[in-house]
Amino acid sequence: MASGTLTHSDIMQKFYEFKDIAADLYKDEAEQRKYVRTRLKRLLEDEEIRKEKEREEIEATFKERMLQEEERRLAREHELAMKALDQKTLEIRQRYRPQSLELNTTPARQDQETEESKTTTHVPIGYTAKRTQKLLIRMKH
Repeated sequence: MASGTLTHSDIMQKFYEFKDIAADLYKDEAEQRKYVRTRLKRLLEDEEIRKEKEREEIEATFKERMLQEEERRLAREHELAMKALDQKTLEIRQRYRPQSLELNTTPARQDQETEESKTTTHVPIGYTAKRTQKLLIRMKH
């Protein structure tokens, strides 16, 4: 044959070389696809994990805020209850002071004192009408 022509065996050899190259390329492409799929899958999983953590953080922050609000509300309620209790205690102490030996034994609270209570003589608790009358007679003398 002429020097520039290829024989059948040369053509077949070149064919098999190209076939091997194509197989290698296909194999490389398949491996590359597999690698890309694996990497994409990993990225999606990482993204989902990140979103889940973000949701958990938001939920934890929300719960913490709710607990703080509840704590402040309870503290305010406690403070108001303690003020009311102190006020009641003060009122009770003013109303039921220990009885003195004087005639004016039931003290009128200053904030509710009227003209009538300033001129009225108070009689100790437990005095009957007769004892009160005798006491008033003695006071006049």
